[in-house]
Amino acid sequence: MVELRSVTKDYLYGKRVFNSLNLIVESGEIVAALGGDGSGKTTLLKLIAGADKPSAGEVLYNGEPLDKLKDTPVMMLFEGGALFDKLTVYDNLAYSLKIRGVDKKEIALRVIKAAGEFDLDGILYEKVKNLSVEERALVALSRTALRDYEILVMDEPLKGLEYRARKAVWAQLERYIKKIKKTVIFSTTELDEAVSVSDKIAALTDRGLEQYGAFKEIYYKPATMWAAQAVDKHLTALRGKLDKMDGKLVALTEGSVIDIDCLKDRLLSDGFIGCEVYICAHSEDIAVSDRGILSKKEFEKRTTDGIITYFSNGIIAKGRYDDEVKLLPVVSSIMLFDKESESSLLK
Repeated sequence: MVELRSVTKDYLYGKRVFNSLNLIVESGEIVAALGGDGSGKTTLLKLIAGADKPSAGEVLYNGEPLDKLKDTPVMMLFEGGALFDKLTVYDNLAYSLKIRGVDKKEIALRVIKAAGEFDLDGILYEKVKNLSVEERALVALSRTALRDYEILVMDEPLKGLEYRARKAVWAQLERYIKKIKKTVIFSTTELDEAVSVSDKIAALTDRGLEQYGAFKEIYYKPATMWAAQAVDKHLTALRGKLDKMDGKLVALTEGSVIDIDCLKDRLLSDGFIGCEVYICAHSEDIAVSDRGILSKKEFEKRTTDGIITYFSNGIIAKGRYDDEVKLLPVVSSIMLFDKESESSLLK
C-alpha cells in the first residue's frame, strides 16, 4: 500500500502544487492520474516514486517512510523513456542490467522475456535509430519488464505519439498492466486510457486533487465541477440560480424554469437557495421536452460514444437533433455546483 499523508509540495519559485494531500493506493490497484498540462501529475508521481520529496507530510509504503527503505519497491518510467539511438534494442534493454553487474546469461534471459512482453522479438538486433515511433515507444515500455518491483509508476508514457500509434501502443500497454498484477500508477491526459484500465482515478487540475475514486463515483457524484469535466468531455454546464416557487425547488436558467424539487433532500443546505449555480448534466442525460430550453444547433461531432451535438447555448447532447429543439436535462441526473467555489451542492 502507498499512502500520501498530509503531503504539501512547494517549489522554490513559489508555486504550491499540493496542500495537505491525502491519498491511498491499495496493493494491486491500478490508478490513473488524469489531468492537463500543469495539473501536478508529474509531481504526484515523483513523490510516490521517491524521486522528489514533499515540503511537508510523508509518503509511506506499507506504513514505512518510503525514503527510509533500503531497497525501494518502486520503478518509475519517465515521459519519453530516453533510448540510445546507436545501440540495438537488445543493448538498450541490457544496459541498465550491465551497469548493475548482472550476469550475462541472466541479462539475456531478462531481455528476451521483456522483449516478448511487447512483441519486440523480431527487432531485438535492430538499431533504435531505424525504428518507427511506435516501436521506440514499445522498447521504452519494455524496460518495465526487466526488474522486480512492487509499484510501477509511469509518467505519460505515450506522450507525443500521434493518434494511431498511441492507440496501438496503448493496446499493448493495457494488456501488460492487467497481466502483471502489480500496483500501477500512471499519468495521462486521455480519459479513455484512464477509464479502460484503472481501478481509481485521481482527477487533477492546477488547483490540486479535485477527487479520487472509481470512475463511476466521480462521473455520477463529482465533488467539484472540475472533477466532473475531467471525466466527461461533453458535460453541459449552464449558469443559473436556485429559487423556490410554490414551495418547490427550481433552477432558473436560459429564461426557463426547471422543477428540481426531487433534488431538495440532496441539497447540502437551504442556504444555497437564491445563489448562483452551475447546472450540469451528461450528454446522455439531455432529452427533448416541451418545457425545455429552446436550443439552436451549432454542429455535430462523431466520437467513440456516438454522435454528439453541440448547441449555441452550451447544451451538449448525445444523438442527432433538428436545427432548433427544446431540450431539458433529466432532472434526477442534474448536478449542481456553487458558482464561486464550483463545489457540489448535492449530497
